[in-house]
Amino acid sequence: MDKISFFVMLLLLTPTTWAKRALAYENTSFSSLYNNGLYDSNTPINLFWNLDLGGENFESQVESGLTYRAQAKLKLRYRLIDQLELNSTAALNFVGGRVQQRFESGPESAIYLKHASLDYKVLGDRSVLLTAGVLNQGRIFSFPNFISNGRAFPGVGLNLKFNLSTDFILNAYAQYTIPTSYTLGTDLREKEETPQFVSALLTLIYEKNNCRFCVSVTGGYFQYENLPSALAEQANFRGNQVQGFASNSIFIYEFAGLVAGANLRYQLSPRLGFKASYRVSDNLGNSKLNQPGLEKRGRAQNIEASAYYRLSQSLGLGLTGGTYFTESDAVPSNYNSGSLGHNNREAYLGKISLEIIPARFKVWAQFNQTYLINDEDFGKLYDKNYFAIGLETAYQSFFKTKKTNNTKSISQRITTRGAL
Repeated sequence: MDKISFFVMLLLLTPTTWAKRALAYENTSFSSLYNNGLYDSNTPINLFWNLDLGGENFESQVESGLTYRAQAKLKLRYRLIDQLELNSTAALNFVGGRVQQRFESGPESAIYLKHASLDYKVLGDRSVLLTAGVLNQGRIFSFPNFISNGRAFPGVGLNLKFNLSTDFILNAYAQYTIPTSYTLGTDLREKEETPQFVSALLTLIYEKNNCRFCVSVTGGYFQYENLPSALAEQANFRGNQVQGFASNSIFIYEFAGLVAGANLRYQLSPRLGFKASYRVSDNLGNSKLNQPGLEKRGRAQNIEASAYYRLSQSLGLGLTGGTYFTESDAVPSNYNSGSLGHNNREAYLGKISLEIIPARFKVWAQFNQTYLINDEDFGKLYDKNYFAIGLETAYQSFFKTKKTNNTKSISQRITTRGAL
């Protein structure tokens, strides 16, 4: 069976979904918005589920993969008391197929905790929100070549929301987390310190006419500390500059710097809308080596633009394009997007989706092409392309089905957040 037939069969066999890829400050995937439509604030517990089946393919000069996956996702919102709420999202993932990679294992069947937090509304509303647990970083940054949308770190966060006027909102967010990954080293010479990831963001949001026109601007700071040697050893094969081997591996540069972003949404007519986003980060960390001639390449950037057109009462068409680059010393390559090539890459993305509104699902296809920025890795990295398709359905409630308003496109609804 050739690759095209494989993907066609995946679409025909069963309804499927795909992990959400949020754009800009809105963080509104197709499924999460239907979930909000099902949410009942009058009951203390809301429990939702959906199913996922999808396929992807990647190719380079020396590597290839053709995989499929089945996933069951569970989302819980449980109000313990008026001011305290539990939020969690978990996924049961089953993966199969064929993967040939030299430095990384393929995707694995496992249970993933995408987010789990206790959220405390200090003043009785969400103007001061204290959160603790396993915090999804994609909800905070929406910057996949900086940190993957699916990455979650245990820690604590504080969000402050200020309504400056009827049109302006100011959000301040800070977090302290422990970046986690598989970093067990059996040949360590001494116990390593606990790694840390801290960040702070300030976002100004302008909304007009129920967000017919919205703009947000964000600036902030980030810092990683005490990243373990096993992490550095793995990152050596994903585009980072690393010195040493095995338990002696260290990142050549520290990771501490600035991150910024801007977002625009404009609803040109009831049937046509546009969105655009810009992200940039700059690593200002110092070199750990006293070695002349080292050149730090520490910037990451992405630009995305999308359009949505309501074809009819039942159909909506979405188009998205993006360009990205991530230099070798921008961020730890263990934590950012693999489909965008991790580090030392520039990438181009194209995505098309068709939304079937009454049936509450959409089909989509996405293609990424990644290229090396610098070819000084002695053949370790190659240009790579990535292709995936899926069919995404809405969440369903375990308790009841609440009728949603289908007169508006799911892609047209926006919720603002104090995030990048």
